[in-house]
Amino acid sequence: MQRLQAQAGSLTGAHLLAGLARIAMAAGDGHTNLDFGQLGQALPQAPVRFRWSAG
Repeated sequence: MQRLQAQAGSLTGAHLLAGLARIAMAAGDGHTNLDFGQLGQALPQAPVRFRWSAG
C-alpha cells in the first residue's frame, strides 16, 4: 500500500486500479473485491472475468 501511494502520481489510471485490486486480493478471503464504478468503465477493458474456485 505504501509503495502504491508513493507511486500514485506517476501511474496511469489502469495501473492505479490494478494496484488497488492487488491490495484487495491480499485479503485472501475470496470475498473481498472492488467495484470501480464509472472509473473502471472508462478504462480499456476486455470482456473477460476470472473466478477462482476449489477444483
